[in-house]
Amino acid sequence: MNITIIGFGEAGPVFGKQLLDEGISVTAWDKLQDNTTTSAQQIAKTQSLGITTGTSMLDAIRSADLIISTVTASEALVAAQQSADGLSAGCHWLDLNSVSPATKQAVHDVVSSRGVLFTEGVAMDTVPSKGAQVPILLCGSESQSLSQWLNNVGLNTRSISQELGAASTTKLLRSVLIKGMEALFAESMEAAGKVNMQAEVIASLQATYPQLDWQQVAGYQLSRATLHATRRAAEMREAQALVQQLGVEPIMASATAMRQQDLSDRDVASNYNRASEPTIAHFIDAINHSK
Repeated sequence: MNITIIGFGEAGPVFGKQLLDEGISVTAWDKLQDNTTTSAQQIAKTQSLGITTGTSMLDAIRSADLIISTVTASEALVAAQQSADGLSAGCHWLDLNSVSPATKQAVHDVVSSRGVLFTEGVAMDTVPSKGAQVPILLCGSESQSLSQWLNNVGLNTRSISQELGAASTTKLLRSVLIKGMEALFAESMEAAGKVNMQAEVIASLQATYPQLDWQQVAGYQLSRATLHATRRAAEMREAQALVQQLGVEPIMASATAMRQQDLSDRDVASNYNRASEPTIAHFIDAINHSK
């Protein structure tokens, strides 16, 4: 089994290392390799794990039996389209991106036109915190057999439907809640920081819900919203489209996408201290030093 991972940012290395440790041949490619300012660092990151680096996307997928796409929501369909000419009939495409059922279907249409098998998948928790054991939902005609094989090599997957759309719908409707909380923390704490009232706001949460450490919860939520703002915004635009398609006005999904896009546009992440446990102070400091 030769596996290629397209998109080697946060999730790709986790899955790649697990598969490599199981004795599987793993190749990776990331679009940062096409950028002269980031290419060397990206290649070094891949090679440090013992994973083969493709010289191009088409080179990386040419001999792959299974292609795992872990790019971003905005790049999921683009990656499939750009890969089309290098796909071999009979190989398998596993899309693990947080996109809408409509986008998953569009990816399916691109790769299946080349005789490629397609499975839809989504990670239902953060990969860095859960590692290779992050719960993954799969669906599609090949999802049951693929799930069994992936679980045999150390992943944690479950096939929930033979029909496409079930996994991505579950993921994005969950994201309305999870990413919405991140956006709410970002807006509340930025405003509280203007008048130095963040400690009082958190103290009130602690009094209402004493079973949680709200300083820790807020620090984590704010770090995720900040460091992954661009990706979060793209994912929530997909959620917005899904909610609207389901006949519900996507008021909250839309607002979350806007807040995440605002953090991205101001490039708050570039001023965020990543060297220690995330705190509210790190977020407010990054905000104060951003445009």
